[in-house]
Amino acid sequence: WDDFYFNAKEIEGISKSFNIIENTFNFVKTYATKTGKPKRLNIEDEWIESRLNSLVESCTKNLQAYNGHKAAAELYDFILNDFSRWYIKLIRDRVWPAYEGDDKDAAMHTLFHVSSTVTKLLAPLCPFLAEHVYQIVLVPLGAKEESIHLCDWPKTDKKSIDKRLEEDMLLAKIIVETASSMRAEAKIKSRWPLAEIKVSGPENKNAVERLGSVIKAMCNVKKVSYGEKDEAGFVSKEIDKGRVYLDTRLTDELKEEALLREVLRKVQEMRKKAGLVVQDEISLKLAGCDELEKYKKQMQKDVGAASIIFGKAAGETVDFGDRKIAIEIKKL
Repeated sequence: WDDFYFNAKEIEGISKSFNIIENTFNFVKTYATKTGKPKRLNIEDEWIESRLNSLVESCTKNLQAYNGHKAAAELYDFILNDFSRWYIKLIRDRVWPAYEGDDKDAAMHTLFHVSSTVTKLLAPLCPFLAEHVYQIVLVPLGAKEESIHLCDWPKTDKKSIDKRLEEDMLLAKIIVETASSMRAEAKIKSRWPLAEIKVSGPENKNAVERLGSVIKAMCNVKKVSYGEKDEAGFVSKEIDKGRVYLDTRLTDELKEEALLREVLRKVQEMRKKAGLVVQDEISLKLAGCDELEKYKKQMQKDVGAASIIFGKAAGETVDFGDRKIAIEIKKL
């Protein structure tokens, strides 16, 4: 109802938003290869389903009340923050082609269901983007209608809404953000594993106990527990409802695992730079990290390597402390 004046910077910002949305669905296209109904969902799957149904309920009410701007803002926030920056990060390993865990189907099913529902919510607001996602991502996975605009509007499954879980996840996000800032202050990279995180405060107890696996994954630690841990090696920071304690000591074992993470990250970066897709196999040569040979089978699965040779390598390098690790890949 207000006048809108053309502003190139605002249009550029909107363009970036569309790029994020498209990249999110491209992830689904790449990794969601089936949509079968799983026997059980993991806690993060239950959470995103709860958030999704809360979104359907809210978007429907706002659109019926002609508050399209509110529906659009909620939908964008869900795609960006809940789906892309949180849920997809949590389940990335569960949908990797080499992953064989029994919770893979649950992640695949949830990715498809969330994408399908969100695309229907997008349809009246971004009709062309919604149709593009429907044809490119959802139809290959079994969507039946000829067009997204022939689909029924999604209905709220109130049984899937768990407001306490949604509130606990907000607390978990605060814990993860706090741990991340503590890592930055200690100059420890997020992909380097740490031993333990402990959280105090009565209001955090349920979140820590119910979402320990989520906090563990997002903080990249070996152990998560509730309570206080004010001792040497731990740093702490206050949050609204308690305190976070993080063990910043890097043992030899943790340093070795950190080296592994750095090498794997670099190999994936090199694969991407070479234009390889997930299904492409490589041969891999590594120099300067012989201690990683015991992780050979894991590394082959993680980077799609048919073979790994430790010795000489004439490719790119990655720094790790005062060491340089040489990495060479070749598409098979």
